[in-house]
Amino acid sequence: MAKVVFTKEKLGKQLALTPKAIEEIQQIGIPAELTEEGVEVEALANRPDLYSLQGFVRTVKLYQGKIKPKEYPVTKPEKTHRIIIKPDVEEIRPHTVGALIKNMTITQEVLETLIDIQEKMHKTIGRKRKKCAIGIYPAEKIAFPLTFTAKKPKEITFTPLGATKACTAEEILTTHQTGKEYAHLLEKAPRYPLFIDATGTILSMPPIINSAETGQVTLTTKELFIECSGMHLQTLNKVLALLTTLCVELGGTVQGIQIERGKETFITPTLSYTKHPFSLERANTLLGTKITEKELPKLCEKMGHRYDKGTIEYPPWRTDIMHEVDLIEDLAIAYGYEKITPEVPSFATTGSESPQRRQEQKISSLLIGTGFQEIMTYHAITEEEKKRYHLKALALEGAKTEYKYLRPNLLIPALRVYHENKDVSYPQNLYEIGTVSDEKGTERTHILVTYSPGTITHIQQLFNYLSEQLQFPLTLKQAPLPLCIPGRSAFIMHAKKEIGYIGEIHPSTLKNAGLKMPLAVLEIDITDLISKK
Repeated sequence: MAKVVFTKEKLGKQLALTPKAIEEIQQIGIPAELTEEGVEVEALANRPDLYSLQGFVRTVKLYQGKIKPKEYPVTKPEKTHRIIIKPDVEEIRPHTVGALIKNMTITQEVLETLIDIQEKMHKTIGRKRKKCAIGIYPAEKIAFPLTFTAKKPKEITFTPLGATKACTAEEILTTHQTGKEYAHLLEKAPRYPLFIDATGTILSMPPIINSAETGQVTLTTKELFIECSGMHLQTLNKVLALLTTLCVELGGTVQGIQIERGKETFITPTLSYTKHPFSLERANTLLGTKITEKELPKLCEKMGHRYDKGTIEYPPWRTDIMHEVDLIEDLAIAYGYEKITPEVPSFATTGSESPQRRQEQKISSLLIGTGFQEIMTYHAITEEEKKRYHLKALALEGAKTEYKYLRPNLLIPALRVYHENKDVSYPQNLYEIGTVSDEKGTERTHILVTYSPGTITHIQQLFNYLSEQLQFPLTLKQAPLPLCIPGRSAFIMHAKKEIGYIGEIHPSTLKNAGLKMPLAVLEIDITDLISKK
């Protein structure tokens, strides 16, 4: 969440700042308060389009019916307008996207707006530049095509923004203020990522800093080049869409950039409206309303969407839309919650905790008492994880993020957690009780327990303890497992049926996951065990 203050001087030119107007803004679902300075807005993490004055005004005016949803055209890139991604960045910062902004007058106010939104994006969506870093450059100083590559620190020398002389990469990270602040993002990296233009000039060293020669936007800048680099392509596309649509609101036009990654080529940004199937019957059932098909187009327009025959198209700046339920929520806001009449159910019900849930709570209590920490991971895995560990998994139709498959086990998400916390103090002893799915979509409940650092002896002792305390008649059947060290793994058996595994993870698996500490694991399908209790 980001707290944003829009001053009366700037906001008052475009919106009426009355108590009634503030109440209307709150009805949209935007926490806002009228203060002496202006309007203070709590822009929630799911609505980064509200971080800027232009995005905020756009949302309010759409809701008020003062403007209509508009298109954000992207012209085709010229032949040289390309970014070539080299394999060197694969393990460091593998993705980038870009765009050119033309016909936008760079005033002091525009410059301040761009810098402000850039920093807000860095801190929120970008996770302090770890997930996404944004670079904004004067396009007229750049010779296309660009190369996104990586070099050894000693091979890198350029003058960073705010400096008067050339520095090596190591000097930037140890002496430059911005370099010191973000040095941890490149810690232990054998090579540092770079943007280099066609003349060999360095544009920037993401995610740290731009070059003073080619990376400083001024009031004399005529065209902008915007790039986003990071770990997740979907996040970069969202951020670029937010930035470029903002530039359109500021009077600019957008030209695409061709991204070349090996044999793969694509053009960014994509600013077309996204189509999503929409069931009015389902919406009315969930909301308890009687909205008609005739009313839908106008209600959708209030939220920036467009409706046509069972399909809602939402704009590129609404990066929070992931499911039909998100659109139904928007419909409720446009319709007005105050118009929805609460009804008392015509029947009475009583609720209680299920026996299965009580068993899960008992298992949790035992593990917490033994010193384990509970984790809750995503129910999906990425395509890269599926390929890396040779998994069979059910694909998610219409996935909007890099997580495209339902998890077939709890180990892979746990390895992700260990990777993200590899620099945190040890031991890291974790457990999770959660749902997994097979290729047909059948759901089962698993428990995963991990020791790091740990050995087969540690995990076998825990297996014996759990089996005894929970009165599960389980045995072990020694067998080689793909991700474990030979001779240090076994199947977990129940009534001659394999229901899990136990083992010490193989060093090659640890290396693939980016881990260095030994790891021992236990995973059991407890679906049938807890249903019989």
